[in-house]
Amino acid sequence: MDTSEQDALALPDDEYTEALREIQSHAEDALTEPDLEEHLKLPIEDIRMVPELFQPRGQGQNAVSDEFHVEELVQQLSLKLETGLDPIIVFWSGREWLLVDGHHRLAAYTQSEEWGDKPVPVSPFRGTLQSALVESVGLNSKVYLQFDRQDRLDAAWRLVCLGEPKEKDVISATGISRRLFYDMKRRQREILEAFPENTKAGLAEYTWRQARGLNLEGLSELPERDEDWERKLATNWKRRLQEAFGNKITKNPEAFAMALRQLNSGLPAMLMDTHEWSDIKDRMLDAWVEARDLGETSDF
Repeated sequence: MDTSEQDALALPDDEYTEALREIQSHAEDALTEPDLEEHLKLPIEDIRMVPELFQPRGQGQNAVSDEFHVEELVQQLSLKLETGLDPIIVFWSGREWLLVDGHHRLAAYTQSEEWGDKPVPVSPFRGTLQSALVESVGLNSKVYLQFDRQDRLDAAWRLVCLGEPKEKDVISATGISRRLFYDMKRRQREILEAFPENTKAGLAEYTWRQARGLNLEGLSELPERDEDWERKLATNWKRRLQEAFGNKITKNPEAFAMALRQLNSGLPAMLMDTHEWSDIKDRMLDAWVEARDLGETSDF
């Protein structure tokens, strides 16, 4: 591979990598963690949001993206002016408190005139920066509002790129399969072997779809695909489906599956072959392999 191809795939520092390096530097000459055990509250201005690290890639700087949800929380807060909402999770970086989980709640406190400038309830996270990142991913993955399938795949890829996260932690936090976890580890090694000038953390610039689709022997740049446009289109279609069907789809998935097949008999197979559903296929294959090893199914 010539120098021009290597330069084309060289990874410049993105917001994620820069933020990670900055927070990691806080461990140098770290300050003593303030004692919160007595009151477990912090002034809003003492809590720093770092959405590049503690929010799904799809939200990035627009971490508090659902205005309707924030408005609902503001209304709930008006009824809980004595206690506040559930504590938001914060992490002491060595220099400041970082918001790990609770971006919508923090936005609600900020927007609530009734709450004013009172300190907000917090719960300190004890552990390393990497474990805090894993915790953030796990908490977000439990909230459909904030964490769709592609976000989970991208988050798993970023955790793999962080260093040497434990298999069980990544799987628990993101819901990916064991097979997919090791696919990501293998893909990371392949890219670094092809482009040794890059670092593991630098690979987090890619989405999992981009990293998986790289032709390391042929392509000299990322596949031409407007991820933002595709995600916006999907979000628009999701909204239209919700407006048209509400929760009827989840209540009767068989009828919805039948409707898709009637629309186009090849659509189910097309969907299973997409990157978006790749983890579903992996989990199905893992389940079949496990059943085969237990003698519960036959080879085919």
